[in-house]
Amino acid sequence: GLLSLSGYLMFAGFVVIPWLDQLWLLMLVTIALGFGMYAMHNTLQTRATEMATDARAGAISLFAVSLFLGQALGIEAASIAIGIVGYSPVFLVAAVTLALLAAGIRQSLHRM
Repeated sequence: GLLSLSGYLMFAGFVVIPWLDQLWLLMLVTIALGFGMYAMHNTLQTRATEMATDARAGAISLFAVSLFLGQALGIEAASIAIGIVGYSPVFLVAAVTLALLAAGIRQSLHRM
């Protein structure tokens, strides 16, 4: 349930951000996005510790490297895309991608 909640929160947050014109609303949406990110990260990190119990340190190190590398490359790609197509399409792609990611991870966890 926590993973689904994270997908819903991040989808809704990234969809509405381009149209917000009130700072206090943007702050509330940013808090919701942060909670969504935390919920997804917490679920993935917990699963990472359970998958390779005999190589837990390596699994967590690989998880951290993947997370940080993904964030760095994602920001670079987003900044290039914003320069080409603007903010709204980039936020919409992020919303759909994160929702699909959450749904895909949830499905794969149910099969385990």
